[in-house]
Amino acid sequence: MFDTWTALDSTSIQAIQYDETTKVLQIRFARGSEYQYEGVPADVVTGLAHASSPGRYFRANIAGAYGDEGV
Repeated sequence: MFDTWTALDSTSIQAIQYDETTKVLQIRFARGSEYQYEGVPADVVTGLAHASSPGRYFRANIAGAYGDEGV
């Protein structure tokens, strides 16, 4: 599930990649930065990928809830 970079239809998030074993979500933002979020459950990643507004979903469900680290 999203183990390769998957583009999103979003103005703020370009693509995501997720490792279900380690629960690490990587996000490539439209402005070029990349971040990793640790401990993200698969259902949250699925929600992000299918959200009508991935940027809004990210801010409400991921930002600040999981450790982030610039890549």
